[in-house]
Amino acid sequence: MLIPIPRAAFWPLIGWSFLAGWLSGAVYDLFRIRRAIFRLPTGRRDRSDSVSRASRMVDAVWCFAEDVLFALLVTVVLILLDFKLYYGVPRWYSPASALAGFAFWHVTLGRLILGAAEAVLRGIAAAMRFLGKRVVSPVLGAVLRLGRRAAGREKRRRALRLTRRSERAVLEGIARLSLPGKETKRGSVS
Repeated sequence: MLIPIPRAAFWPLIGWSFLAGWLSGAVYDLFRIRRAIFRLPTGRRDRSDSVSRASRMVDAVWCFAEDVLFALLVTVVLILLDFKLYYGVPRWYSPASALAGFAFWHVTLGRLILGAAEAVLRGIAAAMRFLGKRVVSPVLGAVLRLGRRAAGREKRRRALRLTRRSERAVLEGIARLSLPGKETKRGSVS
């Protein structure tokens, strides 16, 4: 049984599908920005190659999960558009229009937004490096120097106490061993 569909629904379906594709491009850019934030450094290897391989694997699985989630979201939106505007009858031009909207976003605003996001991320990374070199590193160095000085002083104090204790023990030992009839350090005469 064919359902008569008015031709007036043709252009709204194309328009709404294009807008849905355009908005799905914006949503996909959120995933792309997340990937740019947590991107693994290229060209450098970690100390342990197994850790690097494991983190690359986790990133690949996370990226796959995001892509599946995105595909499900776009599919649900297009199905709902078909049900709302075209009585549930799928038409080839609905996904084609959505793909055109997605491509339009990617070519126009997507490049600008991703470029701006990467510039902001580079700025944040430069600020963190600057703070690390100019603030954290000097403060940490001063704290470590103070700690080393305090540890050195305490070590010298312990050595001095040990030396004094040893001298006292030696002097007391000498006093006990002193011959009768001679004066000892305490001033007693036998």
